[in-house]
Amino acid sequence: MSSLLAIPQWLCYYPVYETHISAEKEEAVKDARISQAIRHYERSRAPETPAQEGSRTTLGIGSKRMPRKNTLTHADFVRVEKAKFRRERGSFFILSYGTLTGRMSQESGSSCVVSKKTAARAVDRNLIKRRCRDAVRQCLPMVPASSILVFYAMKPAKGASFADIKNDVAGLVARAGAKLRAS
Repeated sequence: MSSLLAIPQWLCYYPVYETHISAEKEEAVKDARISQAIRHYERSRAPETPAQEGSRTTLGIGSKRMPRKNTLTHADFVRVEKAKFRRERGSFFILSYGTLTGRMSQESGSSCVVSKKTAARAVDRNLIKRRCRDAVRQCLPMVPASSILVFYAMKPAKGASFADIKNDVAGLVARAGAKLRAS
């Protein structure tokens, strides 16, 4: 009973609706709701254990995200579409690359585009994008500063493994980096 006194007043009030159930069933439902509210309140006030703190990153993706400075803004993307960028074709992606004058960030930026024609299901499109971004993130040091890379996925990317995508992206980035340094 002493633990009930420490609970805020708003957790203890539950309206009772008129129904045609027995009083025993009504009390059981009422007690279940109160005990659930008490458990939720106590859980929210309890300090987190080390196991709970580590479980916050879903699938370890939180620490491996593409840095914000290396992503393209909408304005950058619009200017990329108007610019005359070079293109390289790989097994799974077409890479459009070049440099933009007047871009706010001097870091290299990248983006991955997967159309519905390539993968009809959003789950598949997101999987291709995540794999592409992870492969690009690992290859960014090979790219000169202030360059833009836009990867357009092709239909074979839907069934490709991560290793295949990583090899394709690395080859495209290496070719583009060499041409960007030469110009």
